[in-house]
Amino acid sequence: MKRDFIKTTICVLIVMIVLVVVFFIVGNAKYGIELLTTKQLDFKDPTVKVLYDRVKDKTDLRKASLVTDEMSSKEIIEYVLDNLTKDDYSSKTVKPEKIICEVTKTIHFTSSKDCKIVVIKNEVFNKYQKKLFNTELELSFDDIKYHGYDCKNNGEKYYCMKYDYKNTVLGYSSYDSAYEINDKIYIREYYLQVDLKNNDRCVNYFSEDYCKDYSKKDKPTLSDKTIKNDGVLYEHVFVKNDQSFYLESSNIVSER
Repeated sequence: MKRDFIKTTICVLIVMIVLVVVFFIVGNAKYGIELLTTKQLDFKDPTVKVLYDRVKDKTDLRKASLVTDEMSSKEIIEYVLDNLTKDDYSSKTVKPEKIICEVTKTIHFTSSKDCKIVVIKNEVFNKYQKKLFNTELELSFDDIKYHGYDCKNNGEKYYCMKYDYKNTVLGYSSYDSAYEINDKIYIREYYLQVDLKNNDRCVNYFSEDYCKDYSKKDKPTLSDKTIKNDGVLYEHVFVKNDQSFYLESSNIVSER
């Protein structure tokens, strides 16, 4: 009985050791394959530059962890509004009558001045969400006021009245590195965010004169050294699809 118990124990130990060795070999092989398939990319690479420009200095979607297929309709619409080009909309000026700008029979804005209107078709937002995030969420085109746009939708397009707006949250980026694994490009950047309404934080980076009257001044610059010393390190993952590369996720990988 005692000998049988010892034999059984030895067999169990041998099996456990074999399993540990197998897992170790498989894990290292996987790691080795990943190393072999990792390609370091230069900042001058045209694709890297285009993708980096999508996140550089951007305050949109800055979370500790972002997965784009979990984004809300509101987040997608706000991001697109912040990244429109002149080819994405038409524009016109509507004069007010008794402080009412009648854009259409159903859409009006209140203003004592001429209303500067931009018209953006709903399909523009759908196009961008597919191109930038590879999502096909059914967007809720509700009325929205965001970063200088006061927008109302008639079911087919947004009519947005533009108004003076000064972003009080400034974002600063400093490029770190980029690499490619299979069909994914990973871009790392240091990112620092400064809330101008927080005077203590503002004067830590800018002059008191600027912090007292920032609404009338241009965005100041910050050195790469400051951004890297005080910022967090983000990793953005872009995946290749039929159109180009879309953002799959963004994560903070190192904090100060």
